[in-house]
Amino acid sequence: MIKFCNSLTILSDAKKVFSYLSKLENFSKWNYAIKSVTKLEPEISDKNSLYQLCREVNGKEMFENVSITEYVQDQKISMSVSGGWFPYSMCYEISPLENSGGVLLKNHAKIEPTGIFHIFLRSKFIQNNLKNAVNQNLQVLKQQLEE
Repeated sequence: MIKFCNSLTILSDAKKVFSYLSKLENFSKWNYAIKSVTKLEPEISDKNSLYQLCREVNGKEMFENVSITEYVQDQKISMSVSGGWFPYSMCYEISPLENSGGVLLKNHAKIEPTGIFHIFLRSKFIQNNLKNAVNQNLQVLKQQLEE
């Protein structure tokens, strides 16, 4: 299992950050690796929603299933993802920062590679590249929320 965490300060309030993050359809706007996200059960509340995420890899579409596993209004959203190269989970925690009007956003990733990916992802170089790629996406998110 591979774990890493990124954190950054966003000069926006917790309600706005959470609202944007909890609408998974927005992920394709700030995560370069995601082509689209579709809510599979529109009548179900966001707290228990299932989504399908589409990535474009080498010109081919790859689909992943996303389940919301934890939803704490304006504070935390967690999800588990399956069906792609390997199962993983993501957690986004939002904490207001006193006297700044901003928030601290922490992203916790847990990757559970199987098969050949288990061997490939043992490399610290590859793990650091994954962490940095997630951080770059979070920087785009930050820019969008601070506009």
